[in-house]
Amino acid sequence: MKSFLTILFIICGLCAALYFLYAPNIEPRLSRSPIHQSEPSRIISEPEKKERSPSKFSPSKVTRPVPKTASTSSGGIPVKNQAPPKSELDQLLEKKYPMPQILPLMEIVQNWKAVPPNAYPAKIVVNESLAFDLLVNGRKIGSSNVAPGALVKPVRLLGDQLTVANLANPSMVTRVAVDKTDFKKRIEKRYNDFVKLKTEQTLSRRAVAKKIIQAKDSMLAMLRKGARFDDSGDPRFAAVKASIRAGDCPTVTIEEAKSYTWNGSDKIGGLFAGTYDTATVHFDVKTIFGVFPIDCKALLKGGRVIAWIDPITEEKI
Repeated sequence: MKSFLTILFIICGLCAALYFLYAPNIEPRLSRSPIHQSEPSRIISEPEKKERSPSKFSPSKVTRPVPKTASTSSGGIPVKNQAPPKSELDQLLEKKYPMPQILPLMEIVQNWKAVPPNAYPAKIVVNESLAFDLLVNGRKIGSSNVAPGALVKPVRLLGDQLTVANLANPSMVTRVAVDKTDFKKRIEKRYNDFVKLKTEQTLSRRAVAKKIIQAKDSMLAMLRKGARFDDSGDPRFAAVKASIRAGDCPTVTIEEAKSYTWNGSDKIGGLFAGTYDTATVHFDVKTIFGVFPIDCKALLKGGRVIAWIDPITEEKI
């Protein structure tokens, strides 16, 4: 009996010893096995990490605020607000006072190969000193030099060589590389100034005409109807044509007058307030910048043209 108890005591002791040895030493080692891994982040590859947790700077994930002033299409893409539709009056005025269709500068000067003579500046600046020879019967009898920055007169452009004349003595000429002068820059400036001027003039005429027509309904009806030109050789146009030939209507010529209409008696306001017989002439004005349509109204008294005005604004031309 004693030996049985002794054996049982030994077995219980061994079991207790094994328990205390397993807990602190064996279990931690077993828990590091992949089979018992409990943290999911340990078995995710690096690429998978990036896919699950995208960078906050990722273009596909960043949500950009859409401006409140812009409308948004069904796909969420901002689109510009469309301009409001033009009124009937604005459309009629655009037709009556069209924006000038000015030719591109390179077309006018043919890429600097054929600059029209009337496009030449009156004078230009040279960037290098020039020597002018005075020739008489082909013989040099004198010379004159000008310093860089001096003014000379352009005479003719051939290729890249510009013939220039001395302002003090136009009979003295020489040649200079065109790029050694401000010849091109002056023409470009004149062109840009002309485009700006014509654009501003057109917008101004539309604005003035709009105010006048809005205050007088009958003029809107006239604008809707449009002018009906009729050059039938009516003798009443004789005074109108004579006035054009005399240069009374600025910047136009009789050759540019394409059609006429007799308006009869008109009551005119503005600078020439009064009642006149009137005739409207349509011109296609030719310039180096293009062809510009314009209508002018002649005011007649006693069979003679007193003045030329704009048919709508009644401003003096």
